[in-house]
Amino acid sequence: MPNKIIKTSLILAITSIYVLIFAVMYASWIYPEQSHGKLLFSNSNTSGAELSKIIISNSQQHITLENKSDYWVVAEADDYYADVELVNLLLIELSRSTLYSSQEATPANLDKYELKKPILNIKTYANQTLLDDIDFGALAGKEQYRYAKSQNKEEIWLTDGTYNLPTDIYTWVIQPVMDLPSSMVAAIEIGDQKLHRPTPMDNFINADEQNVDIIPQLNLTSTIKAINIKSASSFEPLKHNFLKQITITTFQGLIIKYNIYNVADAYWLNIELSATHLPKQEVNAYIKENGMFYNNWYFQIPAIVGQTLVSLPFE
Repeated sequence: MPNKIIKTSLILAITSIYVLIFAVMYASWIYPEQSHGKLLFSNSNTSGAELSKIIISNSQQHITLENKSDYWVVAEADDYYADVELVNLLLIELSRSTLYSSQEATPANLDKYELKKPILNIKTYANQTLLDDIDFGALAGKEQYRYAKSQNKEEIWLTDGTYNLPTDIYTWVIQPVMDLPSSMVAAIEIGDQKLHRPTPMDNFINADEQNVDIIPQLNLTSTIKAINIKSASSFEPLKHNFLKQITITTFQGLIIKYNIYNVADAYWLNIELSATHLPKQEVNAYIKENGMFYNNWYFQIPAIVGQTLVSLPFE
């Protein structure tokens, strides 16, 4: 199977994980000696599983993580699925951050600790109710601590946790879109053109029984990352810019169709999964688990990847 970063079962597991995390946070709030002091995100602790939104902001942009129907999504990526590992790490950091020494939030201190123009801000919500609104400033203590300030309190705290979070929207979504090693590819079709090979050790052969060296192109396009994502409803007006369809069949019996669109010199990819008549047992399970990441989604891909896909050699 393609090496998809995340499976549906793992996404479902995050629900249990973050409920457990905030249960621990709640215990730490009741018994502060267990956390060596008051937790930075104190209001979020009492809300626990009600946490539904986290907004991460810097001077350039903000990233909105929302929990919808037990899945974390990225609002700025048209509600595409968030990377479970990143969300999990963020939740753990929110749950562990405790307060140490405090100082008065004077103009001089705000400037000294880079809180006059904060490096980072994190807001947490339960539905539409704001729970915590925390500014983060300079690092301290060999970069193991950071200065922070709650928006509704006139004091600066030293807190553990570095909060060195990704600031690119598409780092927060599931990546890569597709990870398909060239060794898995048994056949490629574009229209009436087809390349195939009997084993991963063989060369690809075209309809004229000629060898075609396509491995360099397959290696270049084996790992595809999204640089923009749109849902089907958002992409609908652009569908008339269809370029071509590429059908890839793996040795396991998985069929992957790449529908490629060219919009204002940008390449967009829609992916369809299906199976051959006699796939290996794991193929149907893979399609069932991963179809939701592809059905009705359109991914803008790097231009070099798009150009390589549409110009695959068949002779």
